[in-house]
Amino acid sequence: MTIVPARVLGFARRFGSDTGGGIAIIFALGAVVLIVASGGGIDLMRSYQAKQKLSEIATLTCQYASRPSVLQLLNGTGGPGATSYQATVDGYIDRAVTTQKMGWTLTNTDRFVQSGTGPADVKLAVAVPTAFARIIGITQLPVTAAAHCYDGPNAPDPSGFVVKEGFEATGGANAVQKGGWAYYTIDGRSIARPSANPGSTPVYTGTGSAVWYGTGYCLETDEVGTISSTVPEGRQSAELDCENGSGRAGNSAISTKVDLRAGNQELRYFYRSRVTYRNYDPAYLCGSTAGDLSWANDTASSGGPVPNVSRTNQINVYLDAATAGANAPLHRTLDGRQELAGANLIDSCVYAPAWIERSVRIFVSTPGSYWLTFAADGQDDSYGGQIDSIRLCNGTCPDALQDNFPAAWAGGGKVLFADSFESPTYAEDVPRHGIAKGGNLALSRGSTGGSPLGWPAQDPSGWTTAPVNQVNYGTLHNGQSGASQGSQYVLLDGWSASGSADKNRKVMRPFLLDPGYYRVSYGYISIVDLSGAGVTGTSCQANPASGAVYPADGAGLTGTIRHHTTLATGRWTNLVGVFMSNGQLISTPVPGASQGAATSFRNPDGSLSATPAVPPDRVDWQRYDAGAVNPVIDTCGYADSFRWVPRTASVKITKPGIYWLTFSANGGTADGNGGGIDDVKVTALGGPYLANPPGNTTTIPVPDPQPGTRIYFTGFSIVADPFAPTAPLQ
Repeated sequence: MTIVPARVLGFARRFGSDTGGGIAIIFALGAVVLIVASGGGIDLMRSYQAKQKLSEIATLTCQYASRPSVLQLLNGTGGPGATSYQATVDGYIDRAVTTQKMGWTLTNTDRFVQSGTGPADVKLAVAVPTAFARIIGITQLPVTAAAHCYDGPNAPDPSGFVVKEGFEATGGANAVQKGGWAYYTIDGRSIARPSANPGSTPVYTGTGSAVWYGTGYCLETDEVGTISSTVPEGRQSAELDCENGSGRAGNSAISTKVDLRAGNQELRYFYRSRVTYRNYDPAYLCGSTAGDLSWANDTASSGGPVPNVSRTNQINVYLDAATAGANAPLHRTLDGRQELAGANLIDSCVYAPAWIERSVRIFVSTPGSYWLTFAADGQDDSYGGQIDSIRLCNGTCPDALQDNFPAAWAGGGKVLFADSFESPTYAEDVPRHGIAKGGNLALSRGSTGGSPLGWPAQDPSGWTTAPVNQVNYGTLHNGQSGASQGSQYVLLDGWSASGSADKNRKVMRPFLLDPGYYRVSYGYISIVDLSGAGVTGTSCQANPASGAVYPADGAGLTGTIRHHTTLATGRWTNLVGVFMSNGQLISTPVPGASQGAATSFRNPDGSLSATPAVPPDRVDWQRYDAGAVNPVIDTCGYADSFRWVPRTASVKITKPGIYWLTFSANGGTADGNGGGIDDVKVTALGGPYLANPPGNTTTIPVPDPQPGTRIYFTGFSIVADPFAPTAPLQ
């Protein structure tokens, strides 16, 4: 580009040859000096800017070359020694120069110098072409920068981070600023069509020197206030279901290549949903495997133009061994429409209404290069989950892990659900003995809304009754209440509406629970009093030990039925068992049966049947299986004199999921008279960090992989669903 026009130089030459005017000569020479001086200042400024960029690259290169995960190549634990180490660092310099878009080529070949066991240094040199200084014969200005990396290759990495990404960088050739948010394209391609090829240049380079390649449509970054009112780090977060220009699609993935040393690593990141699901609030839904979240397909979503969709917020995390010259391996998204980077799933989040911090413990058995990938794998609609503050740490990340237990449930003693069975109201049948025989418990929805209860926007739903959709209520008798509170309670050994004795019954209700500790409380009563036959006192226990729960049943006892007459029955006629089960392990009832109709069940294999394959109350009281998938959390067999007995049971939940609470009449005699319950409550005690967990707690079984076990992949393993942060692996 010609900066000084030839016409100006011509005038200067004519002034210089004009002997008729000294002032003209002085003016002309002064003008030339001024032009050359001002232009030279511009040339010097360009060289100064080049030196600044070179210095930044040199500093970042030293930080990269000093990482233990990179130094292990020099030490022979991850490759062929110094040659691999030198090539890896040189490759980083090439990438850094490209992403800085300097426009100049490095002129020296001894860019990174290390002696194997001694010090290491970075030297970078470029020649910056001049524009104005060419007038005086200077065509380029040499610019250099240097940095000393270490005195010895065994110096520890002071930061401990292999990757640290907060998405705070802005601008770049592939960036399009939209005001409050920006998107980054893959190699400048159209964002209207997805691609499984990440291209040759990064989609995004962060301030922490991580270089991210993209598949899908694009990467979107959002400033505070655009989507989220807060972000865990800095002023921006990232969305991988990015805006592709149509508002109808955008699932994408970002991958960075990392060099991992042998031993323990920890991955941390923050996640938050963009689209709300009223049936999930305020819980979070994350797991180590796809199976952990296979049940989470609710469509009661709202937000933007994407109502009534499933999993729009899903983010999956992958880690895959890198092969020479290859990109990250691919997987197909849930909807089958795209191929995105990533193959080995190590973490997944479907929903979190607030920022949660995830931790993945990784043990590397084969050191070397790996691809770390974050992918949007849910509904492809340009509205997805947010991520921020990604950290891959050598050993354990330095900061304390955030407690993700829902804030609305924290603090101890928060009642999440309560049902006193007061609505609808029933009147006693004839003959009058305080019982209504045609109750529909599906209409008893309890209370789950408003402070301090826990699912404030969840659709109200009642209980399911089996084997038929009918239950007996205890009601007012002679105008007097017989309930532990209010005027109604539920009887679990039923009479049909026609007046004949029917089967033992169970009542069930699902709850969405996150890892933590909970308390189930209720009131129990024996409807048949056997004190006249010598059976006295109270027989209840929190969870049964091995062997018989109670002494052997004795038939032929005569007892008095509350508000009625006498009955020849057995010792166990009043027995009530309380169970809690993960919905993926049992046959779950299908609500909606008409009054008095048989209850149908959906079995774990997906089939429907009137007979559950895995009943939620399968218990042999003489040979109780302590490893049952549907464990007993409390039992009551008897309380004399028609006394209400308050009962509590504590449970430990280790995976997010739908858990079914079941109250079941388990007496050996189905005579239409047995135990009754009232005033059921579910209370949150606290999350995994609870300082004083309750004693005598039942841990509810969950599907495999079991929390704390290993999941093995090529070159590494992870800890599956740790209940609380785990120690480094061995």
